[in-house]
Amino acid sequence: MFPERRGAFIAILRLFLLLVFALTAYEGLDSWQRAYPWRSGDWMINYSGGFIRRGLLGQGFLWLWHTTQLPPTLAMTVFQLACYGIFFLFAYRLLAEAPEPGRYALLVFSPAIFLFHIYDPHGGFRKEILVYPLLAWLVWLRRRQGRIPPAITALVSGLLFPAVVLSHEMLVVVWPLILLVLLWDAPDRRSRLGRAVLLSLPSALATLAALHWSRVDPRQLLTICHAWGPYAVPDCHDGAIAFLGSDARLGFGQVLHAIGAQRYLVVYPVVTLLSLLTFWPVRASIGALLRDGWPRLLVSASLLGSLTLCAVAVDWGRFLDLELISLFLLSFLPGVAVPVRPARKAGPGTMRGVARRLRLAGMLVFNTLWHIPHVGLNFFLGYTISRVLLGLHG
Repeated sequence: MFPERRGAFIAILRLFLLLVFALTAYEGLDSWQRAYPWRSGDWMINYSGGFIRRGLLGQGFLWLWHTTQLPPTLAMTVFQLACYGIFFLFAYRLLAEAPEPGRYALLVFSPAIFLFHIYDPHGGFRKEILVYPLLAWLVWLRRRQGRIPPAITALVSGLLFPAVVLSHEMLVVVWPLILLVLLWDAPDRRSRLGRAVLLSLPSALATLAALHWSRVDPRQLLTICHAWGPYAVPDCHDGAIAFLGSDARLGFGQVLHAIGAQRYLVVYPVVTLLSLLTFWPVRASIGALLRDGWPRLLVSASLLGSLTLCAVAVDWGRFLDLELISLFLLSFLPGVAVPVRPARKAGPGTMRGVARRLRLAGMLVFNTLWHIPHVGLNFFLGYTISRVLLGLHG
């Protein structure tokens, strides 16, 4: 990419991310004004009824409300927007510093990375946004400095990620990818294995604690819900808080129903294929990332974890988007960047210039024809256009 095209792409990227963040803020303010059973309830799980899975962050918001009188829905909204904002910032810096950022155009402007929560707000604003800024920051740090300081490694493995797991145990599926970034420069297999076991212990203990306290009784559920007083979700018997009383068998039954009623085995293979097509221009980076056995093993472990989640939860779109965003970020690790092509300038009237404009038009059309539904709704043009025309809250 020659300089003027690179500068234009970076300028467009900056405007695009600012627009997406503005839409994110607009949608986030809706959660401030009213609590949704799933989208808000996910962040309201707390320890009022005793220690349970997923309660750490909600307990923090509850303490903040009692200490400062700050409306908890406002604190949650600000925190969610901060997660998105930090993710956007470091993703932008990774793209701006990449040798050929234009190779990411199809991926960046697709529904797969930055627009998932815009097309499907009730699938966004969930606790997986905790790992996006963390992973983006670590990859940027690794790329910028070539190493991650031991203090940061200790902070992430010993405190931050265990806190993430205690806020939602499903996010442990991302730990192999965090570990990949932390140990990217480990010199040999024995060193990697020993450090991997040591760094994984706190998150493993947090996961075991979450699984041990995985069930709650109806009385605890009401205590958790009523702890929010006037800010509680409208129905304590519906949503993320009520779902704490369910088990894997119920989740598996819901998945079977969704496969039959919502064509999951048609929708998600197609959506996955469309998403992977957006990675085609950066396939060399993905191939370089997966060239060695160690990264391939950790990426496979994360994918296997997400596939396991798909057996007990219907939010397949969320799990897919979690893996896609993680793969996008990992493609910026040192040593896997796409080599720079020789610049071949083409004037606007040449065949190459016309072909470039046709590719741009095709990219824009392709990216508006689909999106990733978080629970298997229609992903084609009609649904996308109708959401734009009817507004984000339709």
